[in-house]
Amino acid sequence: MKKMTPLILAILMLSSFSYAKPGEGRRGGMMKALKQLNLSDAQKEKLKAARAESKGKKDRSEKKQVRELHQKMKELFASNAPQSELKAVHEKINSFRKQRDEQRFQKLMAVREILTLEQRKKFQEIMDEKRMKRRDRRKND
Repeated sequence: MKKMTPLILAILMLSSFSYAKPGEGRRGGMMKALKQLNLSDAQKEKLKAARAESKGKKDRSEKKQVRELHQKMKELFASNAPQSELKAVHEKINSFRKQRDEQRFQKLMAVREILTLEQRKKFQEIMDEKRMKRRDRRKND
């Protein structure tokens, strides 16, 4: 389990980037971290191909559906709707989250296969550093 902890933490960190463009986002993104790893041309091409493949799997309508479900949840919460209706909407939202988390995990596994052991270690260090900076910012807010 201890060996899986860094991987799980990396997955959780990446969760905020699920709908961000590569290398964008408040926190810098996975692509920015990967650029710091001195990747070979072959690795860059493989990452580009992996990114293109995962991009094809994203469904823009899915994001819209989640937004609509959140809006429906707000409306149901403010109304006299039975708990069963709220629970049903909540379960749909969780279903989308699970799908997104699975896609994120698969993307991370694809990246892992492309990186060397040293690059994986460096990647983890970069991501840990980003997490610490984010934690510090939260403390200061």
